[in-house]
Amino acid sequence: PARIGFGIEAFIQVSIDFEVSDAFEAAVKTHPLIRRCYATTGEADYLLQIVTVDMMALDRMLREELSRLPGVRRTVTSMAMREIKGDISFAEAAARVVRG
Repeated sequence: PARIGFGIEAFIQVSIDFEVSDAFEAAVKTHPLIRRCYATTGEADYLLQIVTVDMMALDRMLREELSRLPGVRRTVTSMAMREIKGDISFAEAAARVVRG
């Protein structure tokens, strides 16, 4: 993402009102800055991975877009400082496990 101008990567824990979970999930699926969304256990209901061009864009996204999605009650944002391990394919990961 940084190579094409999206230098900020963040992970956002989102707590929602479950009555509108279907509407929240539908909105997340169409949002262009949300790369991944996981339903989670624990304190938050979802974990989002997002990218933005800079901190101002992240602030705007959080205040003007994410906070207005259906049912959002609380968000907690963590910034990615640097990547330790990148994405590998499932086949490659499975082969590593099998090889020991």
